[in-house]
Amino acid sequence: MFKNTKKLGKAAKESRAIQENSALTEQIRMIHFNLQHTLLEDGGCLMVTSTEREKHLSVISSQLAEAFAEEGFKVLLADVNVSHPTLHTYYNIECNSGLVNALLYGDCVLQHITETEIMNLSILPAGWISNKPAGLWKASHVKRVVESCKEEFDIVIYNAPPLLNTADSQILLKYCDGVIAVAAANATKKDHLIQLKEVVFRADNRLNGVILKTR
Repeated sequence: MFKNTKKLGKAAKESRAIQENSALTEQIRMIHFNLQHTLLEDGGCLMVTSTEREKHLSVISSQLAEAFAEEGFKVLLADVNVSHPTLHTYYNIECNSGLVNALLYGDCVLQHITETEIMNLSILPAGWISNKPAGLWKASHVKRVVESCKEEFDIVIYNAPPLLNTADSQILLKYCDGVIAVAAANATKKDHLIQLKEVVFRADNRLNGVILKTR
């Protein structure tokens, strides 16, 4: 059903080496521990996002996904950042097709998913199109893709662009079961985090935690 397993990319190996035994990794472990039961009970669909573009957001999403996969959960890590996709580079997979193709053309999303060399972890790359049409994130299309992924996987983690200024993330938010926000120490503004929390609550969703990046 899925594409062949790919080896991890160099960027992924370097990122994990940098973060090993760090305070950031400990926060991810705590979030993972706290979510193990509640996320599965709520539906298993999690968005990882921020108030503004964060350099290491994809690394954090990857580490969280890998933590769940190591526990034996069948995990899908999806790249929602179609304007600036990065996950495919971490796992050394192609990005010629992916999420955007399933949204735009009605493709079965499962055919765009690639297994990784990490047991239980699969990747849905963002995919590629020359320009992003206005109807790409139509609610009915998003719902179809989300439901297909939830049927196939125990946990789906969406690596999403900034929630406050990206309509893509706000549309997807309605179909997720929880949100993790990534903030940068001495950079992310407190009022922006408050705004993010309000956006999450208005969507009748929950903010499951905040990961503070110190550098």
